[in-house]
Amino acid sequence: MSIEAFGDEGNICPEGYVSEETYDEMCAEKDDEIKGLKAVNERDRSQVADVFNAIMEAIRRREWLRLGRGSYEYDDDRWRGEFSQAIDEVIEAAEPLRRIAVDWSDCPTDPKEIAAARANGSH
Repeated sequence: MSIEAFGDEGNICPEGYVSEETYDEMCAEKDDEIKGLKAVNERDRSQVADVFNAIMEAIRRREWLRLGRGSYEYDDDRWRGEFSQAIDEVIEAAEPLRRIAVDWSDCPTDPKEIAAARANGSH
């Protein structure tokens, strides 16, 4: 990139006017930061996908519980135990989401930035 692209004074940025070399270094640093944040997003996205699949599998294994008591009679408490076990499987499958939810690394900490990030992420 030539200095002509920036005019005679160089490039203006929050740090003030900088040379082309400094500007290129700053851009390279930002590019590296963006690559790192994309990697964090992909790590979390893939973990969420894995958890989603595990939760759905736990639900599918006990699908009959949604439909009724199966072979259990109305007063048979074994159904309650099996239902509890099914819920425990879903909770266990969801546990990795807790680690993602409490990991604030690479996240904004300013309340306004958090609100903006959440608003931008809503679909």
